[in-house]
Amino acid sequence: MRGIVVAVDASSPPLERRLGRLARALGARPTHVGDRERALYHAAAVFASNYVVALLREAVSLLQAAGWSRAEATAGLLALAEGTLASVSKRGVVAALTGPVRRGDVRTVERHLVGLSGLPEAVPYRMLGLIALEIAVQAGLEPTAAGQMRRALTAKAAATRRRRRT
Repeated sequence: MRGIVVAVDASSPPLERRLGRLARALGARPTHVGDRERALYHAAAVFASNYVVALLREAVSLLQAAGWSRAEATAGLLALAEGTLASVSKRGVVAALTGPVRRGDVRTVERHLVGLSGLPEAVPYRMLGLIALEIAVQAGLEPTAAGQMRRALTAKAAATRRRRRT
């Protein structure tokens, strides 16, 4: 539990102080989270933990589809993910973003989407790409490049939605 943030709430101030001391004794950093914030606190933890596992499983599956063994894919991607987390820790989320979305490399993203065509991973790729695009804009991606990237990430999805409605 060393270094993690732990939500603490209690029915009385003495109990909350006691829970805070217990959390610190375990190496955690206690912070008060009231009833209204608890769902957001927990959802944030799911994004930072459970969904990282889900994303890594999808990445491993893609490398297995490319002929890698599960062990090779897991080892390679864990090293990449650990480096990314270290970069976020050192530089912050915005400065740590790398890759084709950050560079505004539309051609690479389009090749990825062609490779993912028909696979269930295409949907989260597009969704996460749009989130990465927001970060890239914060990091200084030019508006023209951002617009081109947005169109690349939404083009086929938008056409698919239009066809289904008619």
